[in-house]
Amino acid sequence: MKVKLVFLIFLIIAGCSSRGAYEGIQTSNRFECFTLPPSQYDECMNNTNKSYDEYERERKEIPETQKRIDVGGSSKKSMKKYKK
Repeated sequence: MKVKLVFLIFLIIAGCSSRGAYEGIQTSNRFECFTLPPSQYDECMNNTNKSYDEYERERKEIPETQKRIDVGGSSKKSMKKYKK
């Protein structure tokens, strides 16, 4: 619950821009990493260290036919692989 609250506050402060939303999701994912066992923590944190500029550059390199819209829940989907 605290993670969701922090994420919501971060989005409000960031003004819900694309960059702000991305950084909010990354922050939320980092908080989720703290709940993982040490054996999974480093890999999880490495997956949340990509800057918005790197993300945006990679996103633009993807051909239009390979893009898909993932509305909501994308951070939870990426974290599911760690929770076993």
